Amino acid sequence: LGEVSFDEKGDLVRRLDPTRYVITTYTNDDYGKRIGQQVSLPDDPDLRAALASQEAKLLAQLRVAGNNQQQRETVLHDLLVFYTSQSLEFDKAASLQFLITNRDQLYSLKLTLACVCKTYAERNKNLEALIQEFPEKKAFTTGLMVK
Repeated sequence: LGEVSFDEKGDLVRRLDPTRYVITTYTNDDYGKRIGQQVSLPDDPDLRAALASQEAKLLAQLRVAGNNQQQRETVLHDLLVFYTSQSLEFDKAASLQFLITNRDQLYSLKLTLACVCKTYAERNKNLEALIQEFPEKKAFTTGLMVK
């Protein structure tokens, strides 16, 4: 389970996973119902240095790929995974959307970004907007809404 913290009412407000790599902070309403959550990384200088090194390598690969569409899509995919799953830098992931030409990759990125918000209400609003842009993905996208 990892380390957990509770507020004075006994509601879970923070969890550090067993690997000590991901911190999840929960937002609860006045009645203790969870209405949102955010993930972040611990403030560890060694971890930050390792992530910066990995990011530099990926960005160098993107520059080398140049106009080679297949290489470019592969490196963009790797950068998306890095920003959304490893470094948790969602703003950097969002900046990649203007470079992505593969519609499935673009949907995947926008779906991830739609789900990364402080409250479930905001998440649902973002998912509704995504359905408008990708109507062919409506069934899947709707299934991710939190009631």
